[in-house]
Amino acid sequence: MPESTDVPQNPPTPDAPTKTLLVVDDSPSIRTLLRISLRKYPVRVILAEDGLDAWEILQDETPDLILMDLMMPRMDGLTLLDKIRADDRLAGTRCVVLSSRRDDETYHAAFGKGVFTYLLKPVSVKDLEPVVQELLDSDTTTA
Repeated sequence: MPESTDVPQNPPTPDAPTKTLLVVDDSPSIRTLLRISLRKYPVRVILAEDGLDAWEILQDETPDLILMDLMMPRMDGLTLLDKIRADDRLAGTRCVVLSSRRDDETYHAAFGKGVFTYLLKPVSVKDLEPVVQELLDSDTTTA
C-alpha cells in the first residue's frame, strides 16, 4: 500500500515550482533516508514499497522523477521500467536506478530501458544532489 505523500518542507517560490519525485524501494530505511534527504528541496515525495505499489501510484500520478531500486518483491524495477516506457503518458519520465547490482548485464539492461542514471548502493545524499538539482533547474515537467 502506498505510503503517505509528503508535503514540501520548503514552500515553492514562483521561480522554483514544485516537482514530484516517486521513490520506489522495498527497504523502509532507504525510503525514509531518501524522504528525509529530499526535504531540503521544493519537491513533493511519494513513497512506494515495490514496483507493483509504484505502478498503482502511477495510475494517478505523473512524477517528474522516479528513483527506483531494481530488486524488489511483487514487481522488480526492470519490469516497472518496461511498463513505464510502454505507457504513453509516462514514457518520458526520468528514472534513476538505485541498486546494489553491480553486474554489467543489469547495468546495460537498465540503460537499455532508458534510465537517466544508475547509482550504486549505498547511495549518498551527495550522489543524489546533482540528479535532483538538474531536475529542479529544468523548466519542463512530464505532466
